[in-house]
Amino acid sequence: MGWVGKVDGGAERERRHRQPEGNRVRWYPTLRLTGEVMNTINTVDDLIRALDENPEWVEPLRARLLTPELLEMPQTLAKLAVTMRQQFEEVNNNAVEFRQEVSNTFADFRQEMRDGFQAQRDYTDYKVGELRQEMRDGFQAQRDYTDDKVGELRQEMHTGFQAIRGDIAVLKAGHALNTVLKAPSSITDGLGLTRVRILDYDDLRDLTLQGDVADIPHNVILSFRRADLVMEAVDSSGETCYVAVEVSFTANGRDTERAIRNAAFLTRFTGQPAYAAVAGVNRDRRIEERIAAGEVFWHQLELYELESE
Repeated sequence: MGWVGKVDGGAERERRHRQPEGNRVRWYPTLRLTGEVMNTINTVDDLIRALDENPEWVEPLRARLLTPELLEMPQTLAKLAVTMRQQFEEVNNNAVEFRQEVSNTFADFRQEMRDGFQAQRDYTDYKVGELRQEMRDGFQAQRDYTDDKVGELRQEMHTGFQAIRGDIAVLKAGHALNTVLKAPSSITDGLGLTRVRILDYDDLRDLTLQGDVADIPHNVILSFRRADLVMEAVDSSGETCYVAVEVSFTANGRDTERAIRNAAFLTRFTGQPAYAAVAGVNRDRRIEERIAAGEVFWHQLELYELESE
């Protein structure tokens, strides 16, 4: 293939240049330059040298050798680069938006979970509070019920014990009275008197019927008539007197008051001196002063005297 080159960059097809190369024949293109300068290009080196010396030939040669697609390749690649850059930017923007949406979604979901957990915790606390209050109320009601029942049982036991104690007291008092009645003179002897007789219920009733009892309540009159022991006696000068005795296993203030009251009634109804006496195995310390003052005479009963009954 041969080429004729022109100074103005034009080229047209001319012929092939044949040169022997060993046992083979190789064809080289021959480029003849036209115009002011004409050079013959026999080798590739000659072509390169000529292009270096004449750079304005490069574009016409490229346009001749390359297809339109290859010639447009830089612009195509530039457009592709721009398009790809725009697409990458769009993808990146979409990725940022997607990441933000995902972040917002997770944040909303996390907040919903927090709100849900808090709501469940509040509900649980509320229910536990209700249950705790119900348990407190139930325990309090049970405690109140138990206290009431224990109180009732305690009262019943107290009442029962009091009844038993009262029964025992009655038995012990009756036992003590029997002991005194077996030896009534032991009391008059202690007072320095001589027993004459024992006044029974009818004797005391006669005294109240004969005396002025308008200011004395009826129950008090009955109590006087039921005195444990009333004796008529004489003193060392032979003067008549009376002795009012109240007997208990343990003498207390009530016994002392009754004895002193009955002695006062005897003096009122007979006009004679009367002495108050209490007898028992034990005595309340609260009557010590009245005994010491001589208001009432104390007659000691020994426990063995009751056991001999």
